Amino acid sequence: MRPDRVLQGYRLAFSALILIASVQTLLGGPRDPHHVVVASVEAAGALMFMSGRTQLAGAVALLFTFLLAQGIAVAKGYWHTQYLQYVASTVLILLLGRRPPADNQGSLKDQ
Repeated sequence: MRPDRVLQGYRLAFSALILIASVQTLLGGPRDPHHVVVASVEAAGALMFMSGRTQLAGAVALLFTFLLAQGIAVAKGYWHTQYLQYVASTVLILLLGRRPPADNQGSLKDQ
């Protein structure tokens, strides 16, 4: 399987899981006033992140919401490290997707 296809599949799966979590938050009813706003921006970001054309805008929205959620959690005395994992995954997907196509040097097929 080609690495670009693997990355595309991971980006779609990651975005879908974030979208599902956002919808669950919205359907669960706001526990705090900021939940609706953060979950809505996160859902929009996840949808944008799925497409190559809007991937950068989606990444910005996702990174904003993940860092905001991390800040809110810390302010409340919690350290939910999954938000930082989401940041790392978003940045990794974004950076790997920006690389120029490989020229087949060092591919697993050639080894």
